[in-house]
Amino acid sequence: YSGYDISSNFSRFWRYTMEKHWSRGGDVPSLAINPKDPAIVYAGFRDGGVYKSTNGGANWTAMNSGLPGVYGIGVYALAIDPESPQILYAGISGDGVYKSTNGGASWTEMNTGLNSTYVMALAINAKTPAILYAGIWGGGTYKYRERFEAMPWIPLLLED
Repeated sequence: YSGYDISSNFSRFWRYTMEKHWSRGGDVPSLAINPKDPAIVYAGFRDGGVYKSTNGGANWTAMNSGLPGVYGIGVYALAIDPESPQILYAGISGDGVYKSTNGGASWTEMNTGLNSTYVMALAINAKTPAILYAGIWGGGTYKYRERFEAMPWIPLLLED
């Protein structure tokens, strides 16, 4: 079985969830909570796509329309736009970054400019949510700028 533990009382008690919702196995390397409605939770599976709960983890629904191949695809990162929580990003190992503008109901690939599609981490700029950062497996960080359609992802160089 696969899933995660959930607490509703500041970690004094934990209960396991998702075992009946996911029978193929796989870890849950990413979780994201809607900042405006904490009952809405997204779980990214190492081997099976994105699932959404609208009741704090009691029930789950697969949200994989537009994601590549689902099984064998690892969703290692999830990020929610803090100002518009219907906008959600998924970092998929081997397939890059996908964006949903409808709370996960459908997804669109957004990889133009990424040199690697093995995305392991995502972060949204808190002051400017239109700026997204991606951490790439094997090294590298990219910055996404939505206004620059020809090359929205640019590599960030680390200085010593």
